[in-house]
Amino acid sequence: VKLGGSYEAFVGGLSSNMRYNMRRKEKKLLAAHPRARLTLVSSNSELSRSLDQLFFLHGQRWESKGQTGNFVRESVRAFHRRACPQLLSAGILRLYALQLDARMDVASLYCLRSGSREFYLQAGMSPQFEGLSAGFCLMKLVVERCAREGLDEFDMLRGTEGYKSHWATEEHR
Repeated sequence: VKLGGSYEAFVGGLSSNMRYNMRRKEKKLLAAHPRARLTLVSSNSELSRSLDQLFFLHGQRWESKGQTGNFVRESVRAFHRRACPQLLSAGILRLYALQLDARMDVASLYCLRSGSREFYLQAGMSPQFEGLSAGFCLMKLVVERCAREGLDEFDMLRGTEGYKSHWATEEHR
């Protein structure tokens, strides 16, 4: 996703249909949960709980599709628990959550930042909030934040999942 260094540049490059969907879905979520907000882990004291929420929400999402996610093995979770404190202290880890009220994460996004690019690694979302487009709204809020912070690109990495085509402005291999 090319951000163009500003949120206005990014939004200007989207189709009118995508701009409409972004407004409509965020408005619907906020009508149901006016205190919804984007959070970003900024300290090690928040990290353990946020990682556990990511693992849980990721598992829930995949389980709802009859599959297992990437965090199913304890060895994989342990690796991320070891790596994330170092990534956080280096300013690389970006662990976001959409909270509908105090301490209730309904979607998580696990990213890494390098220079003017943010790399989207994994996500999780409670299927209970799919009707409110919680995952879409979280993605919108994160991409908006990245653009407002002056980043040039939000890279969704490999894969051709359908939702990526809604956001991506180009594809590179």
